[in-house]
Amino acid sequence: MLKKSRFALGAVFLTAILLIASALLLSRPAETTGDSQWANSGKCDFLNNTLNNIPNNKYSVQGEIREFCEGLSDPLTLLGNPATNALTTPDGNTKQYFEHALVVVQKDNHVELLPLGELFWKEGGKFFRRTPVTMSSFAINTCKTINDIPVCNEFLDFYQHHKDFIGEPVGEAVWENDELVQYFRYARLVLRHGKVALSELGLWYFAYYEPNKTAFIDAPGNAAIQRKVTRLHIHADAYFPRITEKEEQTIRVQVLDQNNQPLYGATVSITIKTQDGKPIAIHKNTAETDADGFAKFTFEIPEFKSAEDEKNLVGNAIVYVTADYQGTQAESQTSFFIWH
Repeated sequence: MLKKSRFALGAVFLTAILLIASALLLSRPAETTGDSQWANSGKCDFLNNTLNNIPNNKYSVQGEIREFCEGLSDPLTLLGNPATNALTTPDGNTKQYFEHALVVVQKDNHVELLPLGELFWKEGGKFFRRTPVTMSSFAINTCKTINDIPVCNEFLDFYQHHKDFIGEPVGEAVWENDELVQYFRYARLVLRHGKVALSELGLWYFAYYEPNKTAFIDAPGNAAIQRKVTRLHIHADAYFPRITEKEEQTIRVQVLDQNNQPLYGATVSITIKTQDGKPIAIHKNTAETDADGFAKFTFEIPEFKSAEDEKNLVGNAIVYVTADYQGTQAESQTSFFIWH
């Protein structure tokens, strides 16, 4: 989950956001047939769906929300796991949080999605370091303009398959925290390792805008989904392959589960050694991963105060990485070159 310190918003801002979000609610078929025959198809049996590596999730999906879920082409990909049971709102509606979305049932039984993609696109500059994308960022420039907004490559393919669920684009593709993303009305798509994934907007919204925190009181740490993690994948790299004394280096580590989904709250530790095995001291060598599974370590290369220092430091520096998530561990390494 994103750090709350990064989302420190005043009461006025929170009220405004909630009013905007409520005003933007739109009834959505979202790839559903509207036929009650879907209600018992089993596609949304999240409680015991071991085929998709879903744990014995205590949150059930029932009623109109169940029918909505069953009608989706791929509920797990689009909605993600349920994050709460159905809740009753003060105005008499029903809502249920999923990893990627918030589903609302109005009193007249119309099922709606809260437009979280549009909401976080408008306010995303407060949460992320956002930079524009050039067409050279795409390996193959296969694009289609939708409402004057280009949608390209993997994002375009995902949109064409799931446009009834994610809605129209609300902004061009951008870089956010060193990842290529694009916002649609109901979703934030992110490109990781050549594949498109939906960001956990439902969890984000719960953590920062949901007043009834007790709905999720028994889940660990800031709305982090309890899921069965059997294996960790670690991707680590250095911002600068070559660097010299007194320059600042950053090591970026991403931790994914066995399904290549990012893990929030994994503990990452790094140790840096010279090619001769001598440790290089850094200020901070342990951190927890954020909502996108990333942990970053920034430090300064020591100054060469003597010929001996230079001899010891110049050469290939090895970064040893260890990650731990609820007792499941993995190791990896990367490297960079220190030159004089």
